Amino acid sequence: MESKEKNADGFTFFKSFTDCSKFLSDAERAMYYDALINYGLFGTEPPSNLPDNIKMLFILIKPIIDTSQKRREGARLRWKKEQEEKNASIT
Repeated sequence: MESKEKNADGFTFFKSFTDCSKFLSDAERAMYYDALINYGLFGTEPPSNLPDNIKMLFILIKPIIDTSQKRREGARLRWKKEQEEKNASIT
């Protein structure tokens, strides 16, 4: 398992992620959700021994999680900058 060494407070989980899981067995669904959660929160890539169908779903969903997190970070930085500018104009 490869890790991007991050700890997020959360990540955006889209309804389509759950829609995909309807085609998995209960055991596969647990592995799928573990893979998404561990990647979304900790940046940990799923283990290489995942079943191929779960690997395929993860490969499709990974860029969605990455883009969502980049947008979230960009919004956080913009908000921080706006607050700093606002505080600077008050003083």
